[in-house]
Amino acid sequence: MKASLICAILCLALATGCKTLREGSTMPFQRVEPQSRFYGAAKPKVLEAILEVLADANYDVEKREPATGVITANGHILETAEYGVARQYLVEIRVRELDDEESSVEILVFEAQEISGAVRGSVTRKALREHGRYVSLFEMLQEKLGDETWLPPAPVTEV
Repeated sequence: MKASLICAILCLALATGCKTLREGSTMPFQRVEPQSRFYGAAKPKVLEAILEVLADANYDVEKREPATGVITANGHILETAEYGVARQYLVEIRVRELDDEESSVEILVFEAQEISGAVRGSVTRKALREHGRYVSLFEMLQEKLGDETWLPPAPVTEV
């Protein structure tokens, strides 16, 4: 009798837990897409301008691959009001050559933050959908390349 009562309670708990897991997993994982702009400038010129922008914005370039157009850089570590907790911004940039004198620039900004009270060295890293760093990096790039190089997005035509 005791065994069947314990078994029934255990089955009920498992069934309830499964329902909760099913409900929790119905939300799809949403990937953060990079923000992009288009420029009327050759890829090498855009890459050079991006490296200057990153230096001006106090980022340390971690990886630079001119052939693939990939640049990753880390901002300086920022202390927070909470003792032992810090934050850092990271950027992943991809430059693609669209034509001889046209390039696209995609920027993805990440925030890395030390977890309070966790094991030393535990850090969360999340991509940011919106942040002022997108605006400032694109504005600085525009300034380096010149206003005449920015290409507005083409209008969308409905079929």
